Amino acid sequence: MRWMRIDFREERKWKTALAYNLAHAVIDWHEAGTLEERVHRGICVLWKPLQEAARDGDSNHSHRKSTVED
Repeated sequence: MRWMRIDFREERKWKTALAYNLAHAVIDWHEAGTLEERVHRGICVLWKPLQEAARDGDSNHSHRKSTVED
């Protein structure tokens, strides 16, 4: 049962680190203020709406071919 204790401890450390990173991301989001500043800092990514992407021919996600060779 020692492995379980170690596993729980490691998971708790991982969750604490994740919460820390998420909290700082939220702070960065609020400090940026405007959408333009968020995009400039790389906090926010502007995605095209699905219909607009289909019109532009960027909807390759549904027509991908397998790249795995036999």
